[in-house]
Amino acid sequence: MSQSKIYGFFKLIRFGVSLFGCIGLFVSGILAGDLKTFQIEYLNAFLIVFISAVGAFAINDYYDYELDKSNNRMDRPLVLELISRRTALFTAILSLFLVIILSLFLNLVAMIFCLISISMFYLYSMG
Repeated sequence: MSQSKIYGFFKLIRFGVSLFGCIGLFVSGILAGDLKTFQIEYLNAFLIVFISAVGAFAINDYYDYELDKSNNRMDRPLVLELISRRTALFTAILSLFLVIILSLFLNLVAMIFCLISISMFYLYSMG
């Protein structure tokens, strides 16, 4: 895999923004006094938040490709042809699948909230 494809993938998933979204999770755990040592639940939540964001960004870029191209959005990796639309779609679908699997380890309310959230990400992008 070339450096430009790796760069394009990191632009697609907005790595920094996706990671930044997870910081609030840890900060809230620390402030609530709940996160004092390693807890597998927080790792699962971190992965769900991060992978959800990755999938949301990927599917949004996939569906907005023509609009971004017509608006000459040269900050989009698909418009710049750094990665293919197929890669973006595969990333989005894989992310969706992983989040569904990870959400099965949550309590029922959290799982439902998670599934509704990812559904909204995808519906927003398709609309």
